[in-house]
Amino acid sequence: MSRSSKVMSYKVKVVALTGTLPEKLHVELAKKLSLPEHRVIRAPTNRIEHQYSIFKVTGGREALVPRTAAFIMKSTHLLTGGRRGIIFATRKDDGEELRKYMPGVDFIHGDIVGETARRNTIEKWRNGSTGGWLIGTSSLIQGVDYPDVHLVVFMGVPWGMVQFVQGAGRSGRNGQMSRVVLLHAGWSPKPKPEDVQCQTEMNEWVEGGECRRIGISKCMDGVEVTCESLEGANQCDLCHPDSDLADMVNKTPLPLKTQVINLPPLAPPDSNGVSADPPTQLEIPSLRPRNAPTPILANGIQEQELREARNSMVSQCIATMRTFRPPGSPGCIVCWFHDRECHGEHMMSLNEDRAQEMRDLYNWGRPRKGAVVVGGQR
Repeated sequence: MSRSSKVMSYKVKVVALTGTLPEKLHVELAKKLSLPEHRVIRAPTNRIEHQYSIFKVTGGREALVPRTAAFIMKSTHLLTGGRRGIIFATRKDDGEELRKYMPGVDFIHGDIVGETARRNTIEKWRNGSTGGWLIGTSSLIQGVDYPDVHLVVFMGVPWGMVQFVQGAGRSGRNGQMSRVVLLHAGWSPKPKPEDVQCQTEMNEWVEGGECRRIGISKCMDGVEVTCESLEGANQCDLCHPDSDLADMVNKTPLPLKTQVINLPPLAPPDSNGVSADPPTQLEIPSLRPRNAPTPILANGIQEQELREARNSMVSQCIATMRTFRPPGSPGCIVCWFHDRECHGEHMMSLNEDRAQEMRDLYNWGRPRKGAVVVGGQR
């Protein structure tokens, strides 16, 4: 018996929580958890603090790692104060090759055994002793909660949109503007048949020519959101091209294979892990005030309010039935008819204890022939 099957065998309420479940996969998750009847409460994946950029490096596959090293060399000046950067390598071999240019930077991958070694490595990075950068494979995508990550760089196309969103989520956790940069050489991982990581959507997104937020929101939330429609959002590289950032990628001279990038130690963060002084950085688009919630969040709030109002009315109905129903009576036919017409399709959204109480009070399942007269009234 699988772990999920064992948990579902107990007579308890189950709450499944995740921060990155694509819209198309929640039905599959419900099947695996044996939840034919369930309620989905989700908030949008949109991160207004992120500035997304995708660049195809010149020179092909062989130039991907050197181009990434050159970009790191030119962009490190953005990591002032307590700000940090993370580089995600799609391939472990690429991460090892990149580390030859940056020998002082640690590389976290699946072969690192022990939570203590991983924790010590991340602590060195947080303190700035490794020059502000940390290299990792997909094993680093979860579990890094440092609030002031200003730069996340993907070296190669991630293995799916889910992985990209999780990795990008390491940045901007303090609510400040942060950059998410994807460097690739035109190669994309081939989607697996089940495609649970949304590789198909990832490949289409990299090759697409529309606002970067559309591909993310369409895959993760089932709606299309753009930089313009999302109030307060930083503009992506297609909505607001950043020529300086593009020059860092493709116009910076490639380092020699024997060249080592000098990354002096950075100042440690303050007690909250956030830099005290604003950094000297590229010009960024001004933030527009956020006056209203996004459509998905607004709809979710409205649905929750309607659900609470409906449950409140049902509670009042139950209290009324308890007070006025004569002993042994099946109940008022007006209430029964109202329930059949108006409540039936919503019963699954009621709390189970309320739903069962309604069934008991209305004596559901009992054959009814014509009207029932109670106290001379219908």
